[in-house]
Amino acid sequence: MQKSVKVLCGLMLVSASQATCVQHYGSLTCGRGEVDKIHAAGQVVLQDTTVVHGVEVSGHLDASTSHFSTVHVQGAAAFTQCTIDKCCQIEGGVIARDTTFRGPIDIYTNQATLDNVRAQHINIHRNSKEPAVLWISGNSQIQGDIHVIPSGGTIKVGPQVHIVGSVTGATIVKGE
Repeated sequence: MQKSVKVLCGLMLVSASQATCVQHYGSLTCGRGEVDKIHAAGQVVLQDTTVVHGVEVSGHLDASTSHFSTVHVQGAAAFTQCTIDKCCQIEGGVIARDTTFRGPIDIYTNQATLDNVRAQHINIHRNSKEPAVLWISGNSQIQGDIHVIPSGGTIKVGPQVHIVGSVTGATIVKGE
């Protein structure tokens, strides 16, 4: 019995208000409304959800039309039409579409895709000896620097992409 209590605590939504949230073993789904913060393990799906203080996920985050203060995911993340006000740290693959990152993004993986995003500083931390590949497409606007750490990567950019800052540790390849 004590073991199952520990598992449920790992999935617990903390201090929900207004948002409709449903949790099952290994998953949490929240709809329209506001949540104070989320700390969950497993599959997390957020649709039209505002998280005031922060999102901590160990697993997979799939968020659309949502607003966050901070995000930390140990696993993969997908963002569609989201806004992250402060820092965003993803320790796995990331796909972001039509999303605004107002603070720095730290991505710990070898592959990431950003399409029609607005972002500040991007740090790609390679997690193997393979070179990192960052795809930036659409009308993406990167206002700060992009760093690949350690160096050895490729940033593939579409013709409408605008990068204001410098790029270190990677080669830029312009695509169609």
